Amino acid sequence: MRFKNKPVIKISLLFTFYCLLSTPLYARLGGCTAPFLSIGGGARALALGGAYSAFAEGIDAIYWNPAGIAKISTPMVNFVHVNLFPGTGISNENFAFTTPIKGGALGISAIALLSGEIGYITERYQQGSPIGTTYSANDFAVGLSYAVRMTDKFSAGLTLKGINQNIGSQAVGKVSANGIAFDVGGTYNTGLKGLRFGFMIQNFGPDIAYGGERLKVDTLQLDTLQDRDVTASLESDPDPLPLSFQMGIAMDVVSTPLYKVALTGDLVHLSDQEATFALGTEFSFLNDYFVRLGCTRKNNTYDKEFDWLYLRRYLAKGFTCGVGITVQKFIIDYTYQAHQYLSGIHRVGLSLAL
Repeated sequence: MRFKNKPVIKISLLFTFYCLLSTPLYARLGGCTAPFLSIGGGARALALGGAYSAFAEGIDAIYWNPAGIAKISTPMVNFVHVNLFPGTGISNENFAFTTPIKGGALGISAIALLSGEIGYITERYQQGSPIGTTYSANDFAVGLSYAVRMTDKFSAGLTLKGINQNIGSQAVGKVSANGIAFDVGGTYNTGLKGLRFGFMIQNFGPDIAYGGERLKVDTLQLDTLQDRDVTASLESDPDPLPLSFQMGIAMDVVSTPLYKVALTGDLVHLSDQEATFALGTEFSFLNDYFVRLGCTRKNNTYDKEFDWLYLRRYLAKGFTCGVGITVQKFIIDYTYQAHQYLSGIHRVGLSLAL
């Protein structure tokens, strides 16, 4: 028996594949310092579940695999805003700029995780300071990227990042931690039906520690038997950055002049966590309209007794999805990330070709 409509069959098999593999989205944050570096940036990659090491292309790649910006043809800027968990006041902001140069591309990027104003609470004032004192905890990373086309099929990229974490305020004092890190990555396009391979190593750098006058010098009142306070010198132990290794594969499983369906998958391993598997699909129409679907699968199994209601809830959690549209020089992306315990995350990105 022969099937005449092969693209439709491929799409149906792809959808079935997702239904079987989808599992809850596990946070990629762990015991290392500067965990905000593991959130990722942009909107497109996160709609694909983070499976972006091989699929990396365009300005969004600067947040994930810098090799992906090597073939950009025009300068671009990108802005992304995320209101993390509504009501908390926490936001995530991304900015990137890329420009082509001879044989490759240059880019700059910035990621900020902002806490908003937090009420200052002490042992004496459990409900907050009577004078309304607040503080904030903010994290920043600024990167300079360079990508080069080594051959017509292989590209390599490098990002140098400066990192700053700070907590406190002028009223209560501040402490901060500063460091540097490197990202390195590569992509290889076989030219066979869009088959691509990619790898990346992120956040490779020395351990960092907090410092500042508020941390290093303090006055301790140990007990009521002392006739004077004790001045202590405090130090922060250095902690490692969230080093990660990611490798993946991407392929255009359906490609016609009208539409295209791409499938991408990655193995992700952070230094302080178990390995996870990420899977994503992008459907594009006229190369201007995009629908994306993704999920992240932790290396575990469905270990509960079989129950249809529980299974349905189990499969429903953890999907990422998104849409994109190109309007002249503008690219607008929207991504929704499900969370296993908290409310979902809405992410909006805007890119502009200059």
